[in-house]
Amino acid sequence: MYSGRTFQDMKNWDKQIGKVYFEKHPSDPKQYRTIRIGWNPFANTKIPQTSNWITGVPPDNLEPASPILLSNLRRVPQHMPY
Repeated sequence: MYSGRTFQDMKNWDKQIGKVYFEKHPSDPKQYRTIRIGWNPFANTKIPQTSNWITGVPPDNLEPASPILLSNLRRVPQHMPY
């Protein structure tokens, strides 16, 4: 059933959707990658949109991603709502 919600409604409801974080490389401290939190409307869940590893220093405006956030985003949904 269509609820009439738009992507902008979802962004207003959950402020993490569309936000970008960074993650340091576990074995090379000079590398990092960015992770954008996207929304998958078909699975009704947030998904990570991860970039490739970049050599350099993360920009000052990005927050580091917490391990709990990353584990929640990388979890496979166990069921599909119908």
